[in-house]
Amino acid sequence: MVESSLRTANEDQEAKKAWDNIRRKKLMPKLRSIFLALDTSGDGEVDLSEILNAPPEVREAMQHIVGLDELEEVFQLLDYDGSGSIDIEEFVEGIMRSQADKPSELFVLVKQGRAILDRLKGVQLRISAQHGSDGDSRRSSVSLVENSKAEHGPKLM
Repeated sequence: MVESSLRTANEDQEAKKAWDNIRRKKLMPKLRSIFLALDTSGDGEVDLSEILNAPPEVREAMQHIVGLDELEEVFQLLDYDGSGSIDIEEFVEGIMRSQADKPSELFVLVKQGRAILDRLKGVQLRISAQHGSDGDSRRSSVSLVENSKAEHGPKLM
């Protein structure tokens, strides 16, 4: 009885994964057309102003697909490298990540956590430089931050 229930649950999970993969493959052409509609400058990248000034139907489609209402949050979610603009690869990968079983807000929180760690790294470097420490101290300070990222930074994306 228990084994049968476990087997059924496992089969349900496999079926859900297969369904999700099919759905994602069907979503790809729509994502590409949304990106092209957003890229009004034609430079192959989309920035926040292009998203905010997009036609209402494009903005609504993005909000619906990602599951976030605030377009600035959507942009921050997609701008994975923090460059201020997203290319088609970042756009598609970011949207696909948002389609995972984890809520979109979790990805925003992880990204914010990474930004905090990056700022901490900069602060540690400035403190080391102000104290006139040698390069080895700076490297050990940086390695402390990197170790902290490895220990505390969840690998969700």
